[in-house]
Amino acid sequence: MLSKPLELFFEVSSAPHTIIYIVFWFAALTFLNIFYTREYHVKIMKHITKKIRNIFIQALVLCFLNSIPKIILMVNLYRNSSIQVFASAISGTTQISMAISLALVLILAKTNCFVHHISFYKDILFLEASHLLLLIMFSNATDALTVPLMALGVFSTFLFNTFSLPPYISQVSNSSDEEVISSHAQPPSPSLTLYPFRLIFNLLFLDPSHISPSSSKKTPYTIVLSPVINFLIGAMYLRMDMRRFELLLSLACSFLLGLLLYMMARKRILSTLSCLYSLAASILFFSIIMESFVSLSMHISNATGLGAQFLSGTFLSLQCNLTEIVTCLSYTGNEMLIVSSCSILYTHMYNTLLFFPVAKLLLGKTGAYAQSHNISNAPFVYFSYVFILAEIKVIFVNYLLRHHKLTKDLGYTLIAIYVLFIIGFAMEGKTHLCK
Repeated sequence: MLSKPLELFFEVSSAPHTIIYIVFWFAALTFLNIFYTREYHVKIMKHITKKIRNIFIQALVLCFLNSIPKIILMVNLYRNSSIQVFASAISGTTQISMAISLALVLILAKTNCFVHHISFYKDILFLEASHLLLLIMFSNATDALTVPLMALGVFSTFLFNTFSLPPYISQVSNSSDEEVISSHAQPPSPSLTLYPFRLIFNLLFLDPSHISPSSSKKTPYTIVLSPVINFLIGAMYLRMDMRRFELLLSLACSFLLGLLLYMMARKRILSTLSCLYSLAASILFFSIIMESFVSLSMHISNATGLGAQFLSGTFLSLQCNLTEIVTCLSYTGNEMLIVSSCSILYTHMYNTLLFFPVAKLLLGKTGAYAQSHNISNAPFVYFSYVFILAEIKVIFVNYLLRHHKLTKDLGYTLIAIYVLFIIGFAMEGKTHLCK
């Protein structure tokens, strides 16, 4: 259910120009999603990952932080939708990560991506293991403990093997650091059109380029007032019922947090904590954006007749994957290309072995699992399951044929497979598209 502030915008299903309404909100929400990612999320990711000296740990961190919109969408669908819609979102995000995100990274890269065989074979092994466990968890929804714990155990093994990779294949070189720092130091392109959006977003998120003594002196109010503004937005969104004393105390604490952030920026200390604050603020931002997209998908379903499963696996999955796509495309250089590619491959392990089991353990048999115990009536899930397995096999074969490299032709092949998936699913008939 939408919160009251959002209902003012989305409870207009009887509007005379439904198509214009849908197109407008689709364009507006997509723009806000991409704008935040390009202007803030990318800088925060580079600021955090540049301090990590291991390529594959960088990829783990990058994958987890890029998955914030996915986690929010999964929790929303788990609580408010059927198991079929929830399962379609998991399958859809995984498929778009491998077929679209990885394909675009490889196609737009200046060189082929060389991945050491020790790391790659380990990833393929856990990709197939997670794919099998995903089907088991969907088929045996009544088991709320054994299979999720098994999945978490496999994920722990995956982390252990990733951290145990030899240093000679995982160490970050100095040239890679210089590439990240140079791209991180580039100022945003001046644009009068985007200036109002930057002015507003600077009050919500701390731009890493502003966390310095010189820039903090120019705009101290943006740092000091940011926690206060985010608190007010969060209180409205969550419908907090607070008394006057509680409200004043919360505002005072938020203001003190802003002063602390300003002092840290002035003294160039704890800059990573300032980035973590912006990530925490982004959770609120993505919660509003993803909830709005879920509501918009319902309007699209009513207007076009497309089913919730299909929209969940395509439209919603693509929107929560935009953060991953934009961020990974911003990483340049040979080693940064490895970080981007590996972080995308890790998406399936995170979705299946971490996010899904944790949601099942913490939320229990509520929402999706209170309504149904299997996915027998989820054609999108089974159809995408086959194509995801095919994509894993194609990636593996391309790696062997191209002498331990992921090449551009792999990117084109993955996109072709996804197009075939959409065409094939549509050819199955209207009954599948409308579920």
